[in-house]
Amino acid sequence: MGDVIDFKSRLEEKIRVELENDGQRLLEAAIVGLWDVVDGFHLQDIVDQHKYHMFFLSFADVCFEQLERGNITVDEDGNVGINTVFKEVLANGIRDLKRELATNDNIIDGSD
Repeated sequence: MGDVIDFKSRLEEKIRVELENDGQRLLEAAIVGLWDVVDGFHLQDIVDQHKYHMFFLSFADVCFEQLERGNITVDEDGNVGINTVFKEVLANGIRDLKRELATNDNIIDGSD
């Protein structure tokens, strides 16, 4: 076995990155949070990466539409509010999609 060599950096500077909590970023974070709440991340275990991203983009589109309609709200602190009925519609939609994917091999394996 060779000797373990510990390299020390010649740089003494540290880099720090801060992201502003602008409105768009808060909306995007809220949509990802809702995706998690309705168990959308589980879809990546069921379909290929391309289809998973397409499902998420469709979900995000619906969420932005519902933000405009007032069914989803996000305040300046990042707190998300969602109409209870609409939240159930989202959750049921993901459940139905999972059920459809489980019974339709053409969707899962990517063939048409």
